[in-house]
Amino acid sequence: RDVTGVQTCALPIFEVDEPIHLPAKGSSNHAAVMRSSKSYIAYNLRLIGVEEVWAAGVNGTGVVIGSLSTGVRVTHEALSRSYMDDGHSWFNALTPSLQSPQPFDDFGVGTMELGVSLGGGRVGVAPGAQWLTCKAFDNNGSGTLTSIATCGQFMLTPWRPNRSDPDPERAPHVVITSFLVSNTANIPSYEDLFRAWREGGIIHVTHSSYQTENRRRRRLPAPQLRTRDGRTGR
Repeated sequence: RDVTGVQTCALPIFEVDEPIHLPAKGSSNHAAVMRSSKSYIAYNLRLIGVEEVWAAGVNGTGVVIGSLSTGVRVTHEALSRSYMDDGHSWFNALTPSLQSPQPFDDFGVGTMELGVSLGGGRVGVAPGAQWLTCKAFDNNGSGTLTSIATCGQFMLTPWRPNRSDPDPERAPHVVITSFLVSNTANIPSYEDLFRAWREGGIIHVTHSSYQTENRRRRRLPAPQLRTRDGRTGR
């Protein structure tokens, strides 16, 4: 894709944070269920007819998905093999000056989302895809405008753990988000973020449940794609 000018899509630096929350930990299934049978395929994947797509040779190969969430458990058996692991694939925006060597997830949402998106073992829609992640939410599912903006910039120009060598050529093709906001005053900041992604050639995907609630409250602009009843809708 053409990434000309992506580095000029710099996001503003925010000095004042507002609490931003993910749904409660018990509100969704946070563990991908693996099966030993080679004939097993997750029920939700059967609903959207993914077997026919795989049979046609389309499984996400060549696509990179970015997770802007709670991090990802890189040791998960459905996700460990698809981690990019190129030195530009992980950043913790909650502790910018203190980075762990590998991605982790102490809340579970990011791991769940990527499991559904690209998990191996016939539990993810696009098992041939790879992933990178930026952690914007803590072990209580809370984040800030600053942590989200930092991760938003990371998705545009992934950098090394010390924030050196930002590289727009390593930007993911898709970014997944799922969060609710409460302060309408900050909507322009999110609009700037989503616009910068679009200008950088990144597709933004979010869960329909979160998006519906945000739109009902007139909180966030609609993404380019959203999931709906197990299917992808525009």
